[in-house]
This record gives sequence, C-alpha cells and structure tokens, in this order.
Amino acid sequence: MWWRKDRHEAFGPDQRRAGEGGGAQEPCGAREWDRTTVAREVAQRVVRYRVEHHLSQTELGGRLGVSQPYVAKLERGDQAPSLATLARLAQRLGLEFHIDVTPTTVRLSA
Repeated sequence: MWWRKDRHEAFGPDQRRAGEGGGAQEPCGAREWDRTTVAREVAQRVVRYRVEHHLSQTELGGRLGVSQPYVAKLERGDQAPSLATLARLAQRLGLEFHIDVTPTTVRLSA
C-alpha cells in the first residue's frame, strides 16, 4: 500500500503518481509510518483507556496532570511520547509499556 500525501489517500503499487518509477523506490510516507508506530500504539491504548473508563479528554488530563490539548495530541499519535510521558501513563493509569529497540526497529508491546 502506498500513501499519497497531497490528497491523503492510499493507493496500491499499480496506481503510483505520474513520474514515480518502480523497483527499489520507497513508498511515499513509509518512513513516516514506521517512525510513528510507537506513537500510534500509545495513542490506541490511551483512547481505549479513556473510552473504557468513560472519561472525557479533560477528565483524563486531570488524572494525568496535563491539559486537554495534550491528551488530544497523545491520542492523535503524531509524535512518539517521551519516556517521562510513558512513565506517567503507567504510574497514573496502570498501563504497561514494553519497548524493544533494535538497530532496525522500535517496537512497543503490552
């Protein structure tokens, strides 16, 4: 699957933009997708926690000691949270994060 940034739509390998070659060329956005993997996984856990506990973003922010806009930013998964943020989520919400870092990947598991 390829990502077309200018129109925010996904398309398959047979539907590349004009001027894109085939072969070893990396798909548009693949690096960004890989870079935000941990952020997206944390976002899913935060949203799941908030929904399961029937909390608004403001209420969750109160439990975490952060603002509602910060909770919204976490839930979007745009950027990886800091270790301090992961520690805060673990301590205040009881969530667990196990991070595996290798030369080729950064993975988050339960």
